[in-house]
Amino acid sequence: MIYRSSISLLLTLCLNILTVAQISTVNIAGEQFSGRIAYFKDTKSKAILGNTYISEDWMIGSIETVSGHKTEGLVRLNALSKEIELINGNDTVVISETFDVKKVNLGGLSFVTAITIEERGSKILLNTHFLNLLYDSSIQLLKKFDVTSYHNLYVPNYMGGAGDGNMYYRMGVSYYYRLNDGSAAYPLKKNANSIALVFGIEKNVVRNLIRINKLSLSKEKDLVRLFSILNAEKVQ
Repeated sequence: MIYRSSISLLLTLCLNILTVAQISTVNIAGEQFSGRIAYFKDTKSKAILGNTYISEDWMIGSIETVSGHKTEGLVRLNALSKEIELINGNDTVVISETFDVKKVNLGGLSFVTAITIEERGSKILLNTHFLNLLYDSSIQLLKKFDVTSYHNLYVPNYMGGAGDGNMYYRMGVSYYYRLNDGSAAYPLKKNANSIALVFGIEKNVVRNLIRINKLSLSKEKDLVRLFSILNAEKVQ
């Protein structure tokens, strides 16, 4: 009985595993990508709940390769795995080679491939990401969608009764800047001192611009506006 139970459990686990594993070379607008073709997904195993996509719904978009080829279709972008999913015929093509892709347009948002450089203690971390291009000029403003997970701990009723005990994904954002020559992107701190260093000007200049234009750096649209003003003054 123990032997049969073990086999039954093994078969159950195998059937519940996410099945997206076939590696294939896919032609898209004349370009070859090494990607995975997704057939069906796991529906039974315990997983982290929530969304890891920039937009969970498929959106009309386009993919431009480094060699200049462009194709349009239904696209979505996974911020956690840094993969692009494209409906290609009857299959979902998952493009995981970041450097094959130059730009992704997704429902009016423009994403570019960028190397990010960050300091973590004594270490310097280099990664590649699809970053949302918020403002394009001599100094670009970009946004990265960050996916983290958290445990929604269950609390007994006598302690308030909150939480369901599940793990969830949480989507956040962080901001970066880089030169428009395609060089690496660096984290941007949303304060006058840091932005002054980015543009090589006095911090009081930035503070005056924020005050005169009634900007709040906690608002994305105001941050974009400030980059627009500073880039315009840099050109003059």
